[in-house]
Amino acid sequence: MIERVDKLMRKSLKFSIITCTWNSEEFIQQCIDSVLGQDYPYIEYILVDGGSTDKTLDYIKAIGRPTHLITNIQGGISKAMNKGIELATGDIVAHLHSDDYYLLPSVLGEIAKIFEETDAGWVFGKNMRDQGEGPKPEKWIVPRYSYQHLLKGNFIP
Repeated sequence: MIERVDKLMRKSLKFSIITCTWNSEEFIQQCIDSVLGQDYPYIEYILVDGGSTDKTLDYIKAIGRPTHLITNIQGGISKAMNKGIELATGDIVAHLHSDDYYLLPSVLGEIAKIFEETDAGWVFGKNMRDQGEGPKPEKWIVPRYSYQHLLKGNFIP
């Protein structure tokens, strides 16, 4: 009984989703829709733009709910990703680039469940490749995690 009360009293995990963009009008709407379509309600959406000159910012400004938008971040993707992290207030931070999208609306809910039910400090999923013909599994297999392996090269998809 006490365990059940603790679970009811515990606050839900909040995600900070960071999307970095630069002239992404071809892909950004699918990315945005996949974030806004999640069935998990506790999401902070941060978009970091590197100075787009196409319609990317028009799509972002048309989002019908609160977001954080940082514009004209120069210096590359790493700088943009770090700017997003500086703004993030969520318990879980995720990077979803503008040409990527969540395949299912249940992705964040499933991740929250993993964090709530295990002692995991971080998780990552498999990638699918979509080159206009629908998602197909990547052929590359993620190696078993080791800290030394991670230091030699980032293998996280």
